[in-house]
Amino acid sequence: MISRARYLPLVLLACYPSLARAAPGRDDYEPFPEKPAGLVADQAGVMLPAGADALNQELLAGQRARGIAVYVLTVPALHVAPSARRDRLSELGHRYVERWVGGTVGMVLIFEDEGGEAAVLASRETDRQFPPFTRNMALSEPLRRIQRAGGLAREKVAASARTILAGLSRLQDEAAAAARRDRLVNRTMVGILLLGAALLLLHAFWRKRTPPPGAKTSAL
Repeated sequence: MISRARYLPLVLLACYPSLARAAPGRDDYEPFPEKPAGLVADQAGVMLPAGADALNQELLAGQRARGIAVYVLTVPALHVAPSARRDRLSELGHRYVERWVGGTVGMVLIFEDEGGEAAVLASRETDRQFPPFTRNMALSEPLRRIQRAGGLAREKVAASARTILAGLSRLQDEAAAAARRDRLVNRTMVGILLLGAALLLLHAFWRKRTPPPGAKTSAL
């Protein structure tokens, strides 16, 4: 399931089902068919080794602390015509989301160095917990600012990955805070109902114990 927003250009894929189709004769091409050991697979050598390692450690720390997996994959080329590059990138991104993220919260940022195209794809569980519209509201503008700021591709890829993790973490905090508020409201409402029921019972009890005005009381 996908989202949209421009990056290098970046396509934040989350709102619409992909219409991507593999290029003829290239159905078997997989830049990175296996699940990487970490969260950063810099196949294209876009980042400096130290920078890729630092980003990987940050994303792994976020995954441990938050349960949010943000994968970064860079590939040298997709071996398709420029007009088919974005669809092919989307299709591959979907495959990696299914294989790597699975039924957990997370996204895959895939970047192709040859054409400077990138796409971000979310898992179904991410869509379930943070609906695409809400997620796009949180991520689209920060990612656009990264694009407009200029800089090297490696800086933009790293900044985008950090922004995705921060945005999902913020949505997670907001969802937790909303759940706490809902629980507090529910407990308050239950307390009010119980208090009202107790007052009604007490009122009925005193009415039975108190004789009506003018009623004679028996003398001992």
